[in-house]
Amino acid sequence: MVVSHIKTSDEYTKAIAGKKVVIKLGAKWCAPCRRIAPNFESLSSRFDGIDFYSVDVDDFKQALASEGATSIPFFSFYRNGMRVETLSGANENKLLVAIANLAKIT
Repeated sequence: MVVSHIKTSDEYTKAIAGKKVVIKLGAKWCAPCRRIAPNFESLSSRFDGIDFYSVDVDDFKQALASEGATSIPFFSFYRNGMRVETLSGANENKLLVAIANLAKIT
């Protein structure tokens, strides 16, 4: 898999409607966001059946409000359009666990 980039409200709406989805909110100027980005990209190729998306909050500011994020990086995990978990911060171990948990949901 590859990480797709969301830039519009329509793309965002279509993305979260997927079966299993991880969305990362971040920004180019955010050091923790830059640090976790390669790990996020790597994880996208390890988990089949999960779609990975990235949002630059400077390009699509509404995503912060839509996700209820107060800090970045911020991750949301969706199954069939319903958010099942969120994660704030650049903790690689917690991100891996959250993605693994999403993968287990049937």
